[in-house]
Amino acid sequence: MAWNSFIPVPLPGSRSHSAHTTLTGHSGHHHSVAPTSHSVSVTQQQQQQQHQQQQKKKQQQQQREREEREARDRDQREAQAREREREHLAAAERLHRQVEARDHHAAVQQRAAYYASAPPPSSSQQ
Repeated sequence: MAWNSFIPVPLPGSRSHSAHTTLTGHSGHHHSVAPTSHSVSVTQQQQQQQHQQQQKKKQQQQQREREEREARDRDQREAQAREREREHLAAAERLHRQVEARDHHAAVQQRAAYYASAPPPSSSQQ
């Protein structure tokens, strides 16, 4: 058996470390495809994270807008309710004044009718 039968021989045209005898020690090292695919997956992950962050910001913005809209609507409803309450109070006050005026007018008429029907005071009672 020959001595070189145990030494692996690279296939013709293949590029192995042993084929780069003229290169320096470091320059002969090849990086595998894994770092490239890893960097692609990192880039994809970063893009996904950015997309998720953008989605989260968009959702937060929509939530803020919804809360602001609800607050404006609530304020408007409360203002309308206060206005209705003021109108009801004003109407109640007007009605109360009308009742008082009617009662006062009726009392004046009753006194006038009483004095008209009553006998004139006699001068001797004074």
